[in-house]
Amino acid sequence: MRNRELLGSREPRACQNKGSPSDPPQILTALGGGLDTAGGSRSVSMSGRRSHAGRARDRARPLSVTVVTQGVGRGRLLNALIDHTDPHQARYLILTVRGGDGPLLEDMAARGVEVRALGMSDGSLESVPLATLRLRRMLEAARPDVIHSMLFYPSLMAELARTLWVGAPPSLVVRHHNALHHLYGRRLHVQLDRWTACHATHVVGVSQAVAGTLSGAERVPAEHVTVIYNGLDWEGTVEVDAAAAAGWRRRFGDRPLLVAAGRITGEKDYPTLLRTLVRVIGSYPDALLVVAGTGSNDERVRLEQLARSLGVHRAVEFVGWVPHVYDLMAAADVFIQSSIDEAFSQTIGEARGLGVPLATTTVGGVREVVGEDHQTIAAGDDLELARRIVFLLDDPEMARARAAAAAPSTRERFTAGAMTDSYVTLYKQLAGSSGSPPAGRAGDSRPSVGD
Repeated sequence: MRNRELLGSREPRACQNKGSPSDPPQILTALGGGLDTAGGSRSVSMSGRRSHAGRARDRARPLSVTVVTQGVGRGRLLNALIDHTDPHQARYLILTVRGGDGPLLEDMAARGVEVRALGMSDGSLESVPLATLRLRRMLEAARPDVIHSMLFYPSLMAELARTLWVGAPPSLVVRHHNALHHLYGRRLHVQLDRWTACHATHVVGVSQAVAGTLSGAERVPAEHVTVIYNGLDWEGTVEVDAAAAAGWRRRFGDRPLLVAAGRITGEKDYPTLLRTLVRVIGSYPDALLVVAGTGSNDERVRLEQLARSLGVHRAVEFVGWVPHVYDLMAAADVFIQSSIDEAFSQTIGEARGLGVPLATTTVGGVREVVGEDHQTIAAGDDLELARRIVFLLDDPEMARARAAAAAPSTRERFTAGAMTDSYVTLYKQLAGSSGSPPAGRAGDSRPSVGD
């Protein structure tokens, strides 16, 4: 399906005169089936109109916020958001587009938050039409004051569902990816990203870099975007067990320990990390790289084969999922990352807040996390990344002292409490405006209260 065939005439209000995003019915038809695939009708639902208007008049009770998310893996940010929300201000229901089991279900059960699973069979565009219709019915049943969606597929489907629901509640799309679809040449994904952002009542970018991608490359009006940095729960979650960290050091001996953590995906660019290791070993022959994270088995096999071909297979250990990864991070001489793009980089923020020396590519929102005390390193630049690592290993006491000095500012800037306050303020603005976007500006770290 060529992208131009998806272009329609209906322009979301937020992006009028800024281009022509796709008309949602045409998207659904083009992606594998029309609205007839479930329910047998193209008519939109009217059920949300009266209920949302009635809820807008009743603000004595907590806001009802339905979060639409992927539902795969543990959601540290979602946990922090719920933990720091005053239940008298807002209460949550979680709708997952994938499975309803695993760590997320366990986390939400511990917090008394209901999770309902959509059961999307796979993460493909072809599965979007039918899943959207299911999601619309689930949203109508939930009757929230605000729909909060995050990640590509959940946000796309939430906004498509709202177009099929006359009187739908306002929405907040949280953009957790930056320019990856642009870098990979995924033109259709870029179009869908833009359509989703334009159709939402308001958009949150998790960094200035994301806001810049939205308002620049994707031509989303700057006033339609607010920056809210990801917040970390430094007291409740990001904790280090000193004995466990010492245990990691004993396991690997006295070798210079380099640690990377994150899903094994193309975005993290582990091949560059392995080429960097080749250079580091030139100065530190006994250096060890430990990679914590999961991904496809095929990708891991390819990385192991690349390590063998580069001659560093004995200097790399893939340890898979590590439940208490902060203990391993704290044990590192250097925490390293070689991503080609990052919206914010949770792990870099965590490592910096823990006082661990860093060597990272400064892509996307990473620069906003590390500040100016880390040199600029471009994606794919294994030479400069290796130089940074060797510089830190040459004087570990200096490296640790500088990292420790930078930690307090990181812990003060990126807090779960500040993040949650900003989101709850936006919820109130959206619910009180009956769908009008709040007066936020791209680049604001907190939303500005609407008039």
